[in-house]
Amino acid sequence: MGSGLLLIILGYLIKEKKMTLLIAGYNTSSKKKKAEYDTEALSKEREKFLHCYIERGAE
Repeated sequence: MGSGLLLIILGYLIKEKKMTLLIAGYNTSSKKKKAEYDTEALSKEREKFLHCYIERGAE
């Protein structure tokens, strides 16, 4: 239960609070490379991934 709650919180922070620094790879990219990303779409995708991970049981 604890890990599921953590993933829900991370999904919320990434999508709703725009904390893209929590996305591996994105946070270490150069400013030029970050400008190429659609951060809104990337945030939504990460949130969906975390929710799917929870539904599968976070094994």
